[in-house]
Amino acid sequence: MSAPLDPASDPASPTGVLDLPTAGGKVIRGSVLRGGAYAATVALGIISASLLTRHLGVVDFGRYVTVISIVTVAIGMSDVGLSNIGVREYSIREGTDRDLTMKNLLGLRIALTGVAVVISVAFAAAAGYPGVMVVGTLVAAIGFVLTTVQHSLGVPLSAGLRLGWLAGLDVLRQAGLVVAVVVLVLAGAGLLGLLAAPVPMAIVLVIVTAWLVRGTIPFVPAFDFRAWGRLMRLVLPYAAASAVGAVYVSLVVVLTSLVATQQETGYFSAAFRVFSVLSAVPSLLVASAFPILARAARDDRERLRYALQRLWDTALVVGAGTAVLTAVGAPVAVDVLAGPEYEPSVAVLRIMAGGLFASFFVAIWGFGLLSIGAYRSLLVANVIALAVAGGLALLLAPEYGADGAATATLLGEFALAVSLGVLLMWSREDLRVEPRIVPRVLVASALAAAVLLIPGLPDAIDLVLAGVVYLAAVVVLRAVPDEVWAALRKRELDS
Repeated sequence: MSAPLDPASDPASPTGVLDLPTAGGKVIRGSVLRGGAYAATVALGIISASLLTRHLGVVDFGRYVTVISIVTVAIGMSDVGLSNIGVREYSIREGTDRDLTMKNLLGLRIALTGVAVVISVAFAAAAGYPGVMVVGTLVAAIGFVLTTVQHSLGVPLSAGLRLGWLAGLDVLRQAGLVVAVVVLVLAGAGLLGLLAAPVPMAIVLVIVTAWLVRGTIPFVPAFDFRAWGRLMRLVLPYAAASAVGAVYVSLVVVLTSLVATQQETGYFSAAFRVFSVLSAVPSLLVASAFPILARAARDDRERLRYALQRLWDTALVVGAGTAVLTAVGAPVAVDVLAGPEYEPSVAVLRIMAGGLFASFFVAIWGFGLLSIGAYRSLLVANVIALAVAGGLALLLAPEYGADGAATATLLGEFALAVSLGVLLMWSREDLRVEPRIVPRVLVASALAAAVLLIPGLPDAIDLVLAGVVYLAAVVVLRAVPDEVWAALRKRELDS
């Protein structure tokens, strides 16, 4: 008689897929789906933003952005890294232990977001905002709380590599918002109604997510304060790292506004908006592999090393391509986003393109450290990046304006990537990666960038041609890992 299956390796278990040979292929195909979904949500976001700006007008749109910013900061700070911690703990725990942890995690997140709602509404009132903004802050915060609950319930989707569903829910959320905005605009709704637009779809998503994960996670929160204390002690260094990371991302913008001219700040801000959208992609893609990294860190060091090596190889190819295409396509991006009057932002964005390359390794090494529970190393690396980016912004932005701020962002991102990589490999020498495909990626990047040397081509043609050249080069030079091709050749999409 064969031995009974360990729950962790049972395919019927919510996380049993993490131990199967097919897990890597699911991650690759799921990452492609999530990347496509992110592009769709960005496009839909542009539609809703254009409708809002035209319907509300300058004053009310400013109020709308102010309310959303207040709530985003408050709810974002209340997360304290619990989203990623939830995925990690769900991936490495089993049975009753996992259920109790998830119950208390849900209870803790509800409590923290409840406090964030009170703080955001109190701030709006104390700041002397009009009554519609104070009430609007409460309404918008309710939508964010529902989203937090939905994300908590959706942990099994991430940990079970049901990434197609995650991609679909992301698109559904943004599409629902656009539909709601269109209906409200046609109905002549004011500021309060538009701030409430996300709430109906948030309710729908909670219900849909609960149906998708039924039987895999408890729906009733627990309010065990001792368990909450253990969870908070577990995540405190990571929470600090997350907070420092959030400050680091925006610090250069704030410092530039203080030490450079308004015009230079405007040029930098236009390029920074493009950078912010694109720099979210690496984290989104690597997060798909995070449950495998967490399980491998618990059970199989060799598998963890293998996974990080393949992520490194893939990041080299995708990161270099993203950086080169951003540099080549900077005129197109700036023209679409801000218009011809922001032409100096093109050079700024080209400087920051190198930071996009580094951001892929920030995601890999960051999730690698998170998977092994090295939270203090994450904090140290983010503090180093904060010091480098902030110090260079103060040094360079007064004299070089937007170009100096872009250089500070570039070097800050590289400082973060290098710090995370060094700390990970110092903690675990067996996780050192091999730079075997670096020469091939460099050749492909150089060939794609050489498109700019062809005179007289329109900017859009430069971008398309560079993309074709880069893709052809990485294929011919065999820079793409075989596992990626094997996964993408599969016709079925994982849900």
